[in-house]
Amino acid sequence: MYKFIRFLEKLEDKTVDFIFLLVFLIGIYFTADSIYVFYNSRALNVKAVHTMEEIEEVKQQLTEDFVAWLTIDGTTINYPIMQGSDNAEYLNKDPYGNYALAGSVFLDSRNAGDFTDDYNLVYGHHMSGGYMFGALDDFENKEFFDAHLTGTLDIDGVIYDLKIFAYVRTTASEDLIFDVEKKGDRFTYIKNHSVCYIEPDRKGVLMICSTCRSPLSMDRNCLCMMLVPRN
Repeated sequence: MYKFIRFLEKLEDKTVDFIFLLVFLIGIYFTADSIYVFYNSRALNVKAVHTMEEIEEVKQQLTEDFVAWLTIDGTTINYPIMQGSDNAEYLNKDPYGNYALAGSVFLDSRNAGDFTDDYNLVYGHHMSGGYMFGALDDFENKEFFDAHLTGTLDIDGVIYDLKIFAYVRTTASEDLIFDVEKKGDRFTYIKNHSVCYIEPDRKGVLMICSTCRSPLSMDRNCLCMMLVPRN
């Protein structure tokens, strides 16, 4: 009996050691993955497109989760927006449905895919070199911000204008930004936490493009805009 008990104790110790090692290795993997995405991965899953013809060609190759095409004038942001069944699906999947560290730009899974909600939240990885939503860094500069206040959103062939009015620093725990179903005064929060800001014309619906500020950080950069039907 004594030997059996000793055997169980040793087995328990080895099991605990194995679990600890497994958790440690998983933690290292996800840490390395996050740092690699931030500094090295490139948004080559969608080629740089500039003409309407090129965009239409790319659209034909995308999965059925494609909901809109986002363009921020004067920046490298010129990407399809995807929407998965949850907010993890397109973190490491490109718009063609393939595994890719760079992932995709995607709409919060709780939003309506046609952007008819009063508040719409779009995510993208923060990439070095101005790729994906790494391009949002430029909006911290007031001169750049003031010169880049427009964009477009193509939803099923219908073009909407984007009127940029704020660049915000916040954290991932802020429910007014990251819980699209939460009710509250988002405009006041945006104004009070803005790095750059102009008073918006509140016609249309609110849309925010969000990305992490740095790898392994809870800090977030957000570009805030109004989505307005084009006359």
